[in-house]
Amino acid sequence: MPIKPTPLETKGRKGVQIRNDSPAPLLLLEKVPPAPAGFKKRREKLDLWKKTCEDMIAMRLLTTNSLVAVEIYVRSVFFMREVMDDKAAKYPQRVAALNAVRVAAAELGLTPSSHAKVKTPPEAVPDNERERIAAELIQ
Repeated sequence: MPIKPTPLETKGRKGVQIRNDSPAPLLLLEKVPPAPAGFKKRREKLDLWKKTCEDMIAMRLLTTNSLVAVEIYVRSVFFMREVMDDKAAKYPQRVAALNAVRVAAAELGLTPSSHAKVKTPPEAVPDNERERIAAELIQ
């Protein structure tokens, strides 16, 4: 039997939007995950992947869902470097590449001004049992 949406659930730009009241828990990562396959070919990309993941682990922001955003950030940084080194690149191309890196970094909480804005997701589940128990005791 199909679920009948309530009036609140039908308001949306495209069709019916069903609320998900029980999303899957996020997993806070405590170790640097393996880098995407393309990063292993370039040592600089692999190093930036590890450094970014380590920074996010220290801030308790690296979750399973943020890995794609980290990949986008690393790719943006290297695209920006290629555009900046290209003598034929015009000013708008350079500005667009810089903005892409700035936006990606801000989304991950990697800029000084975004540290305060980005918070650990409340539904995040710690990676190991000891921290899970401590999180339950604090709440």
